[in-house]
Amino acid sequence: MRLLAIAFFVVSVTQAAALDVKSVFEATRPSVLLIVAYDENDQPTGMGSGFFFGDNKTIATNLHVVQNAAKLAIKLSSGETGWIDTVLGVDEQRDLALLQSTVLGTPIKAASRLPDIGEDILAIGNPNGLEGTVST
Repeated sequence: MRLLAIAFFVVSVTQAAALDVKSVFEATRPSVLLIVAYDENDQPTGMGSGFFFGDNKTIATNLHVVQNAAKLAIKLSSGETGWIDTVLGVDEQRDLALLQSTVLGTPIKAASRLPDIGEDILAIGNPNGLEGTVST
């Protein structure tokens, strides 16, 4: 399993006592979405996770999720659906893609620092279509 390798929500040890996994999940879940890739025959070819950041239409995801897709559908945690209308950029070396959606989302809050080695982190996403998962 590949994870989107960018730190976004870092909680210090002193803050961690006030925020449990469920609280962090609930605070960030509106920013996380499911992406389904389709081929030119409208057949699904893959799926993965993405998240809104920066503004309410920009999405980051792994390039391997969207590469070679004829079209991309998205589903927000609220159940709202939409499409990707623009690929803003890709970074093949880092397996990243920036996309623009037709629906508005909630941008995730960017971390002010990278996590320290050994610090607990959470991965929130939709692996293999299993929506709203959390891993520590």
